[in-house]
Amino acid sequence: MNAINWFEIPTRKISEAKHFYEQILAKPLKDDSSVPGFRMALLPYTEPGVGGALVEFDQARPHGDGVRVY
Repeated sequence: MNAINWFEIPTRKISEAKHFYEQILAKPLKDDSSVPGFRMALLPYTEPGVGGALVEFDQARPHGDGVRVY
């Protein structure tokens, strides 16, 4: 079991952030809108690894809030 199991990177422009991370990782991110009020793009990982997502919402402050780690 990992001490960290999920992280979220806030963004106000998920399409731009998704494109950036897909270029850096050379892998596609998976769109997810299962949580009302949020748009997410899941970063690729394999079980039992640590998962994460780009998260777009109106109050996102990418430079102020930083990454949320769970």
